[in-house]
Amino acid sequence: MSKKTSRREFLGAAGIAAGAVTGMMAGAESVEPAAAQAKQVFGPQKSTKLRQLLDRPGTFYCIAAFDGPSARLVEISGFDSIYVGGSLAAMEKSLPDQGMTNTQELLEFCRRISDNVDIPVIGDCDNGGGSPLTVYRATRDYERAGLAGVLFEDRIRLEKIGQQGDVVSTAAMVERIHAAVDARTSMQIVGRTDALGIKKTEQETIERCQAYAEAGADMILIPGVQPLDLMKRVASVVKKPMLCQMGPDTAKEDAIKTGAKVLFYTSMVQDIALAAYLQSLTELKNTGKMPNTFNSHKLPREITPLLEKNEELLARAKKYKVSP
Repeated sequence: MSKKTSRREFLGAAGIAAGAVTGMMAGAESVEPAAAQAKQVFGPQKSTKLRQLLDRPGTFYCIAAFDGPSARLVEISGFDSIYVGGSLAAMEKSLPDQGMTNTQELLEFCRRISDNVDIPVIGDCDNGGGSPLTVYRATRDYERAGLAGVLFEDRIRLEKIGQQGDVVSTAAMVERIHAAVDARTSMQIVGRTDALGIKKTEQETIERCQAYAEAGADMILIPGVQPLDLMKRVASVVKKPMLCQMGPDTAKEDAIKTGAKVLFYTSMVQDIALAAYLQSLTELKNTGKMPNTFNSHKLPREITPLLEKNEELLARAKKYKVSP
């Protein structure tokens, strides 16, 4: 029996056993295997849309959202997909992005945002709890929640404020990806390496990306890769779609030349939104009113009904004969 088969059988059996225990505690008469349950629950889903985006020619955008309305604005504006980052989930709780939010908190944050849109959402899961077993569980939870993709990183979460950053071994991260691949039915897996960020060599970074791709990651992210010619060298070697993290002045044309598949925007949009909010408060504090900020940043009147899905609600009201 192959090592891969043994691992899959072991993790699958562990998931089934856990499900059986839960079922007995709830008084259930029978519990189906996790994979069968997942297929019945999910069916055609957002992960299929994400797969289609990855398979079609050309690049597509993946833009971070930080709440329901911002996610709706991404969708209304015609972009293809959404990213929900761990740093945004931490900021919602007034925490730094240093691993102080747990996997279930990240999941709930991702779920709330995904529930507001029909386009695919990739959710950040940080290190998935650190162990392949916790990664396996997290992957199942994220897929049950309707996420199209989940991102796992090799960064070691800080135990002390100011601690020097580091990454787990390549072998440890590979096993996390193995567990995620074993647990998912159709959700896409993103493997992220922070090797460059902690001054590892370009060659080690490329080798990590190759290893994560070979382990089953569907997409690869190296955060903050600059200059873009480095991204081009990585993309030429790693035969999986690459996410290119975009800066405020990164030209789409330059990103496309690297061979990247996904134009990846993280927390910039939230920074802009919060800056506008701060500007309005500052104007109010200083002048007792805020016409300048309001007039320069107010939503167009036609956008609010789209955010609230008014037409959809009115159509349903007419169908059930409860319209005005």
